[in-house]
Amino acid sequence: MHLRPLIAALLLTSACEFVVTVADGPDDAGPTTGLDAAEPHDSDAAASPADASPSRPDASEASDGSGEERDGGGDCGELDRACCPGSTCHAGQCVAGSCQAGCGGPGEACCPQSACRAGCCRSGQCTSTGCFDCGGPYQPPCASGGCASGACLDLTACIPSGEAGKDPSKICLSGAFQSCGAPGQPCCAHSSCGGGACCSGTRCVAQGSACTGGLGQCSAGASCGPAGSGCGGPNEPCCAGGGEANDFCTAPGLACSADRCLPCGGAGAPCCEGGWCGNGGCCEEKRCIGSGGPCASGGQCQLGSCHGGSSGDCGGVGEPDCAQERCTAPFTASTGTACEPCGARNEACCPSESGGYCGAGSVCNQAVCAECGGSGEPCCLGASCSSGGCVNARCPL
Repeated sequence: MHLRPLIAALLLTSACEFVVTVADGPDDAGPTTGLDAAEPHDSDAAASPADASPSRPDASEASDGSGEERDGGGDCGELDRACCPGSTCHAGQCVAGSCQAGCGGPGEACCPQSACRAGCCRSGQCTSTGCFDCGGPYQPPCASGGCASGACLDLTACIPSGEAGKDPSKICLSGAFQSCGAPGQPCCAHSSCGGGACCSGTRCVAQGSACTGGLGQCSAGASCGPAGSGCGGPNEPCCAGGGEANDFCTAPGLACSADRCLPCGGAGAPCCEGGWCGNGGCCEEKRCIGSGGPCASGGQCQLGSCHGGSSGDCGGVGEPDCAQERCTAPFTASTGTACEPCGARNEACCPSESGGYCGAGSVCNQAVCAECGGSGEPCCLGASCSSGGCVNARCPL
């Protein structure tokens, strides 16, 4: 059938096509033969030095100096896109997981959502001073120094002085947890005392015993004074704190609001003293907003601070204050631009409806929480002293 000549012709044709394909020139001058590829033309020998230099990378393959090649608009590294692995960017700086230009550094404008590469956002500008990332009220402890301002470490959080941790039968007092709630002991959190005792100032007083500051005896309902005309019990007038101190309630779970002792801490209820709201709520305009609810200044309440509003993340310790110089997290006060811890010894007094609030063991004196009750010291809440009577807001020498 004369197949051999046919097969030989087919093989020769395929070999010729292979030579033409691999010998295509870089200048698209057309295909060359195998002979042309082996014997250079005179024009190749006369090529200019510039033609012989190594080719420069295309703009889409430029390096960003980090050792990674840019992909010309890939999934990461460009402005307003996610940072690449290792927090690197082809343009700008990596701030809170996004590549941003001209923002986020010390002294620079804050990036979107009040983000900074380091430090915190104050009045729209990033700063490294006065920021609180650890050690403050309900924050994790710092790697060096633990909890600040007399707070107590309870597992993984710093508990402010005057508040309880996981164990409600103990209260933080000046850096250490102490038993609370029994007559003669410090009051537990939110003015709680056992057995119907009154939280008179900062100490539990048994029924039938005298409350501090000449307020009368502790009576039923944990009220100080005669039944029906006392103070500190549910829906009764608030007891006088004395000096710059806030007025107070003697029954548990109440706060002084419009000069009445009302239940506090729940969504829609008055904030408890120190700006505390239960279950991660926010204290705004003297009322508690439940966690997940809308903040009055915009955004949503999340674990004590407002997120996503016109002020960005605000109201929490170390964050910018919200509109009208409001802080929303417990034990925080505004400096005029930011929210810092309050209520502990040597800190600013926390705002309260009826005066400055300080945690147990301190009292508001000249807008600062000062040690109280000792000889020559300011009187504690309820005009009480460790010995002797309170005269002109001072304990006797």
